[in-house]
Amino acid sequence: MEGFARRSGIAIIMNAHGDLDKLGFDVNLAVFRIVQEALSNVHRHSHSSTATVLLARDDKDLLLEITDQGRGFPGGINGGGVGMASIRERIRLLKGLLDIRTGLQGTSITVHLPLEHSKQPSSRTATV
Repeated sequence: MEGFARRSGIAIIMNAHGDLDKLGFDVNLAVFRIVQEALSNVHRHSHSSTATVLLARDDKDLLLEITDQGRGFPGGINGGGVGMASIRERIRLLKGLLDIRTGLQGTSITVHLPLEHSKQPSSRTATV
């Protein structure tokens, strides 16, 4: 995130809570891509100078929240481009929930991913 912050000029505040070491390949990849796309959207569309990323784990779920203080989704949240479609699809594949709240003063994307998926073998696991 430091590289993105340097290139974009957006100050990113990262908060992480809980044991995030063993989430599984599929969950790690989904979280990485969701954060990547959400921060790209902040840079391209919201014109916010700051963004906050929260990642928290409890026994059942992983919570991911990305917020900014920019201009929100002028056209509403139902449309969106390829990036939002990609975020929705990644969450759907992991049977997660997505909540987007937007207004004139910022957007918040909240993702809840059930952790039973992180215990399943990933498609990249080799058998010996």
